[in-house]
Amino acid sequence: MRSVIVGLLVGLVGGTALALLVKPVNHDYVASQSRVTVDGRVETFEILLPQDQLLNVGAGVAPEAVLPAGRSINGPRLSALRAEVYQLRDINEEVVGVVSRLSDSLGSVDDWVLYMPARGALFLSGAGSELSDASAGVGSGRVVGGSGTFADQRGRFELTSVAAADTVRIRLKTMTQTERP
Repeated sequence: MRSVIVGLLVGLVGGTALALLVKPVNHDYVASQSRVTVDGRVETFEILLPQDQLLNVGAGVAPEAVLPAGRSINGPRLSALRAEVYQLRDINEEVVGVVSRLSDSLGSVDDWVLYMPARGALFLSGAGSELSDASAGVGSGRVVGGSGTFADQRGRFELTSVAAADTVRIRLKTMTQTERP
């Protein structure tokens, strides 16, 4: 009985000491640059190409550089897939997170996940917004949902791309409203 009490006390003291010594992960919160309109909350994000591109795999890109040895992408649907990862900027061009895009050359998939530490993630879905680095493009789709501060957010997004001298500016404008269960 005595050893059980001593074990509990040592565990309690050790756990308290560990909790005081180890710093929790606390991401810096970057304030939202959104505005509220009669239609809901509007927030605009930007991606600057080529400087914000972190990864581009699939559909015309040699996958050998990222796939493990002996692996390949087979089949018409899989070979049409493309995965991209970019830095995500707010309207003031400050990097606020990352965005990943999964699309296919068949036009049936075009999904975006915007992740901002301390704020959460936002999931966008829309086909037909395929953009080329060389030309201006436009697209739209649905804001399906999110996590953190984006939980219960639904709405739509618009995507535009404008090519300048040596940069392509992709602008994602989200228009959301909170859905209450």
